[in-house]
Amino acid sequence: QALSLPPDYFNQYLHEPMATLAPLHYPPLPNGKVISAGAHTDFGCLTLLAQQDIGGLQICDAQNNWVDVPPHPIGYTPTGYTPTGYAGPNMLVVNIGDMMQKWTGGHYRSLRHRVINRAINPPVNPSVNPSVNPSVNPPVNQSGHHRYSLAYFFDPDPDADLSPLPGCAPPNYKAADSLKENPLKEKTGNTCLDHLLHKIDESFAYRTQNDTEINNRNK
Repeated sequence: QALSLPPDYFNQYLHEPMATLAPLHYPPLPNGKVISAGAHTDFGCLTLLAQQDIGGLQICDAQNNWVDVPPHPIGYTPTGYTPTGYAGPNMLVVNIGDMMQKWTGGHYRSLRHRVINRAINPPVNPSVNPSVNPSVNPPVNQSGHHRYSLAYFFDPDPDADLSPLPGCAPPNYKAADSLKENPLKEKTGNTCLDHLLHKIDESFAYRTQNDTEINNRNK
């Protein structure tokens, strides 16, 4: 309804949808190891994430700031921290991927996100106030515990046409994406499968380059 489309509009693209369920594990990293999963956007259409009570997930907001998505009753929403922003173990985090961003001409944006799960750094001088003692009340991304989550990646039919939806014209692409560091990729093919294959090739291009360099050295 937000796009002024009928409720069943997307049914035409969901005859043989594709889905992947991925278990994810992020052990606590020692000092000097900062990022558990580097900043990225999801390739596909929608991602549903079930997470335990261990934090670490962060999103990049419209001001290009990294914001925690904490797994406790006080969660983050675009208007601030509210009790309704809960992203805990009994709720799902819904993430829009690159495909939906392309489909909607950038009206729905694929957010960059990352995971930081650090080991707890013992305080040099334990504070008298335990609320600021990281060993007692550590930051969300400094849990000292293993983080486990389940990511469900959902995509439409392989031959689904990804041309901009009605009312989502291409000129809206760049205007709707306020993050210069996350430009919308427009040349990724016209179908769901074209898009995914292009993204995979793009992501693993470094391996092809490395293999070429190794082969050249062995000649």
